Amino acid sequence: MPIPIKADAQQRVLQALAYMIERGYGIGKAAALNRTTPQTMKKYMAYTGIKYKIENRKAVIERNIQQKVNQFQF
Repeated sequence: MPIPIKADAQQRVLQALAYMIERGYGIGKAAALNRTTPQTMKKYMAYTGIKYKIENRKAVIERNIQQKVNQFQF
């Protein structure tokens, strides 16, 4: 089943998610930098099963155990 957003919007969301993970940006700042909306990002994350939580008024992507292990491998 295809993702219900356009391909170019999906690329903007993926880039915004990368900013959230790598640079620690919140969902609003990451969305603004990539010319997308927080609503589109939330829609994409819900559809693909990406979990996030709110910490100190900022959305943080929750990583699974395998992703945490890969972070510390050389």
